Amino acid sequence: MKKVTKPLSILLTLVMIFSAFPIVLPAFAADDSAAPEYTETELREISDKYQYHLTADEIAAIASGETTLSETVSSREEDVTLIVQLTGDAVLEADGDAMVDGELTRSAQRKQKSIAKQQDKIADKISDKVLDGEDVDVLYSYTLVSNAFAITAKPSQIDEIAKIKGVESVFTAPVYTAVPTDAYDPNAEKAVNYFTGSDNTTASKGTGTVVAVIDTGLDLTHDAFSCDVTNPKFTQEDIAAKLPNTNAFKNRAAETTAADVYRSVKVPFAFNYADIGNDFALDVSHKNDDQGDHGTHVSGIIAGYAKNADGKVVFEGVAPDAQIMMFKVFGSDRAGNFADILAAVEDAVTLGADVINLSLGSWAGFTYAGDYPDLEAAYQSAANAGIVVCASAGNEYSAAYGTLYGNNLSLASNPDNGIIGSPASYDDNLAIASLASKNYYAKNVQVNGRPLAYTCNATAESRNIEKYAGET
Repeated sequence: MKKVTKPLSILLTLVMIFSAFPIVLPAFAADDSAAPEYTETELREISDKYQYHLTADEIAAIASGETTLSETVSSREEDVTLIVQLTGDAVLEADGDAMVDGELTRSAQRKQKSIAKQQDKIADKISDKVLDGEDVDVLYSYTLVSNAFAITAKPSQIDEIAKIKGVESVFTAPVYTAVPTDAYDPNAEKAVNYFTGSDNTTASKGTGTVVAVIDTGLDLTHDAFSCDVTNPKFTQEDIAAKLPNTNAFKNRAAETTAADVYRSVKVPFAFNYADIGNDFALDVSHKNDDQGDHGTHVSGIIAGYAKNADGKVVFEGVAPDAQIMMFKVFGSDRAGNFADILAAVEDAVTLGADVINLSLGSWAGFTYAGDYPDLEAAYQSAANAGIVVCASAGNEYSAAYGTLYGNNLSLASNPDNGIIGSPASYDDNLAIASLASKNYYAKNVQVNGRPLAYTCNATAESRNIEKYAGET
C-alpha cells in the first residue's frame, strides 16, 4: 500500500486553514408513528437538530395533534437528492488492503462488480414498488468508499424505499453552502504570510505526489499552475487507463475523454461534478457561477509555483512540485451537494490520489457520527486505501454558531459541545486549523489566580456571567 511520507503529509495539511464551507444537513427520514405528542418547544429543538425547517404554523399543527411530524415532512413533494445505503460493506470497507499502489486487487474488482449488480437489483425494486415502473433517476453509483447510490426522488417516498429488502438506510443528501468570497483573502501569496512557522524548509517539495482538491474549481490560467513538475506521478496515458472506472466517465454516457480532463502536467485531472448534467461539466473555472475562487486559493497554497520574467520565484506553495487534481463540486447547477462530493471522493480514490483536501464542512460539527454514520464511513474507506484525508476544522468559536434561529445561541436543553466542523471531527480524518496569532485573547474569570477562559453563549438578557469578567 503506497502512502505519503510523514513529513510531506504534515506539510500538506497546512493548506486546510483559511475558510470552511458551512453545511446544511437535512435529516434522515424519521418514523415517529409510535412517538408521543411533541410540545412546541420539543418541535423547535427537533427542527433545529434535524434541519426540518418547520414553520410556526407547522409546529402549531403538529403540537395540537392536527397532523404528525412524519406527515408534515413527507408532504413536501419537491424532488430531492437521496442517498440509498445498502446492506453489505463497500470494497474498501470490507478490505483495507483492496488497493495496492493505487490499483484494486483482482478480488476487489470482483467485489466491486458484485456490489454494482446488487445496486442494479435494488434500483429495479424501487422502480417496481415505489415508482410504478418508472425508471429510477440514478445520479451516482458508489462501490469503493460506500455501498450506496444517489437518486432523485420525493421525500414522501423515503419510507417506501427504506422498506425494500437490502436497503440499510435512506437519507437526504446534505447540501453545503459556500462562504462569501470576502470571508477570506483570495490573495494566496499574502495568505501564506499569515502562517506561523509553516514555511517548507524540508527537502521534500511534493515530487511524485498528487493532491485531490474538492472545492469550488480552479483558474487554470493562473501563473501558479503553469509550471512543470519533475517526475510527475500521472501522465495523460495514466488518466486514460483509469478514467472508465470514474463517475466523471460513467455519468456522461462515456463522453468524457482523457484529453478532456487532463489539463497539464501540473493538473492531470479536473472535472466539474456540480454541473455534470449540463454543458459546464468540463469547465472547472469560476466564470460560470458565483461560488467564488476558494478552490484556486487553496490549490495555490498547496502546490502553486511561479517565477517572474527574470526567473525569480515570486510564489511557492507548501508542496510546489506536487500535482493537483481539481474536483469542482460547487457550480451553476448544484452547489455542494453531498452526492457530488461523495462521487468526487470515490473518483479521487479510483484515480490514485495520495491526499484528499476538503476545505469544507459543517458549522460546529458532530463530536461523533451519531445519526450520520454513513457519512463517516466514506472517509474511513478513503483512509483505508492509504489516502491522507484532510478536512478543515472550521472557523467557529462556539458550538452554537450557525443555528437555524440566526442568533448563534445554544438551546438550553441541547447545549452541544462540538466546535470542530464535520467531516474534520470524524476519526480517520486529519483536522486542520489555522494559527493566526501566538496569543489567545478571551474573556475570563480568575480562579485561585488562574484565568479560565469562556465564551458567552446566552441571550443579552441573561448574560449574568459577564459581570464577573476579569474578577477573581
